[in-house]
Amino acid sequence: MTQSELSLEEVYINLLLISKIEIGNKLILNDNYITIDTSIIPSITRKINSINRDDTIKFISHIINTSFEYLKKDNLDKQRLLTHLQLCLNGLNNIKQTYVYDKLVQAKIDVIIENINVNNRGPALSA
Repeated sequence: MTQSELSLEEVYINLLLISKIEIGNKLILNDNYITIDTSIIPSITRKINSINRDDTIKFISHIINTSFEYLKKDNLDKQRLLTHLQLCLNGLNNIKQTYVYDKLVQAKIDVIIENINVNNRGPALSA
């Protein structure tokens, strides 16, 4: 899966979508957006579209890293973006609980959460 550049609006939308993920939700990628799979048999939808957990986690990481790049820009409401990042932590923790038996997914999500927490503390933003 190639990752395209995300606009600031796409970042905001994705962060809000991540914040709404509940335990047990399965995710699919649709263009530049992460989406909760509401199909009757989510595993088949993901299989048909060649989307797996790893692709989804990579895309979430891409969203978060793109957020950090936007935070470095001067002409931006940084507090709004930081708030959206903070809100998505709940969804990330719900992903961890969904994949409680997949320690690799949990570790990747832990790193994403740590990166958000480090960036929300502020020192990295002053650069």
